[in-house]
Amino acid sequence: MAYGILTQTQIHEVLQSNSLHEKILKIINRPGSCWPGGQKAVFIAVAIGSPDNTCTPRTEHNGPESRKHEANGESFPAFAFKKAMMSRRTQMSTRELFENHPFLLESGDCLYAGGVYRGGVSVGASGLTEDADEEVAQIIHDTLMDAAKQE
Repeated sequence: MAYGILTQTQIHEVLQSNSLHEKILKIINRPGSCWPGGQKAVFIAVAIGSPDNTCTPRTEHNGPESRKHEANGESFPAFAFKKAMMSRRTQMSTRELFENHPFLLESGDCLYAGGVYRGGVSVGASGLTEDADEEVAQIIHDTLMDAAKQE
């Protein structure tokens, strides 16, 4: 299926849309989606196109009582970026990579799920539990794909 080319501006518009933000807030506020005592925010990175032509906008969606945290000395935005890049490099979700193709992992890769890939678009999310990160990444991916179909 052919998808339209989304510009960086269009991607930012999708990522900042109220309807997407509402969906993400529902996940953030759902019991069990945040680590105990952890933040209520998720950071997003998107990669579209070939490695030499990458659009990587980064956004943040905050719930109430949001605090910025780091995990293992690395920031959540950095984890989101790594997850998006890993998914693009391997052309699969980070969960599929860990479960079925761990031999493709490289030094410095993030070891948490939360990256998805399909149709040349990869999205990484970080800040919540792995399942919630992955759910957020999938919703954003699907929303971007829908926007591309309409272009």
